[in-house]
Amino acid sequence: MARFLLMAYSSPKHGYEQDYHTWYQQQHLGDVVALEGFVGASRYAPVTISGIDAGNQFLAVYEIEAESHEAAMQTLVERGSEMTMSPGFDPESVKMQLFKSIGERVSGS
Repeated sequence: MARFLLMAYSSPKHGYEQDYHTWYQQQHLGDVVALEGFVGASRYAPVTISGIDAGNQFLAVYEIEAESHEAAMQTLVERGSEMTMSPGFDPESVKMQLFKSIGERVSGS
């Protein structure tokens, strides 16, 4: 079974920030990890660093374990249209990138 990470960047619509965050954490992550091949998900907020524009995009990281990324992504595409979306979610802001694991995970002690 191959391992993948799907990185999904998105932003809330202005004035809908709380709705976006509540929906993402309490609804959307669960909807996605209920799909075959999606085994975990977590979210991250931008951190401001002096001299670097953090922007207003948030990151969702989806862990995938599947025979192929094509199968997992096809499931997401097919079932995604059935998922409840937040009025605070800005679909124009979405940027996604898929990564395949190329080595064993290393952990610290």
